[in-house]
Amino acid sequence: RHQGNSNRSIFDGVLRVGENIDFAMCNPPIYPSMEAYQAENARKVRGLSKNKHLNRKRGKVMRHTQVGSPSNTTASLNNFGGTDCELWCDGGEIAFVKRIMTESERYRDRCMWFSSLVSRKDSLAALESFVKFGQKNRNDGRSQGVQAVQRVSMGAGKKNSTILMWSFLDEGERRDWARMRNWG
Repeated sequence: RHQGNSNRSIFDGVLRVGENIDFAMCNPPIYPSMEAYQAENARKVRGLSKNKHLNRKRGKVMRHTQVGSPSNTTASLNNFGGTDCELWCDGGEIAFVKRIMTESERYRDRCMWFSSLVSRKDSLAALESFVKFGQKNRNDGRSQGVQAVQRVSMGAGKKNSTILMWSFLDEGERRDWARMRNWG
């Protein structure tokens, strides 16, 4: 389910009362500000313009989209897809993913795996450390904090990203979850 714009919890309105899900996936905003987005976009467009004749030969077409202002009315050559709030937020990728990691604690028993795309290589170590060591301890006798963290690397051409996954369930709890879902 898609999460609408909200200053509340990222998961509010996504999970229904009493609903359990197998995984949650997020593609967070990368840029910490509109200015940072515009600077990176300008750099990419300049790089693409240098190879303009090669792009025409290969049949590549650059789209002209409306981005860059709160009302999405400023025209620019946009190399990235998405609306303003999908491209940037205060603190950028690290702040947004840390917020998801922190809020995921509230749903620890309702989702087996939480995940987020991490686009910036320099964000990965900080986010992985935060999810492993930045969670609060529990006092209810259950396992404390995140029990499993996985990385899934992917890439195409020059672009490499990682999906960072975490679960509050230990291996036995994940096996029980799979059994309840009739996964074999």
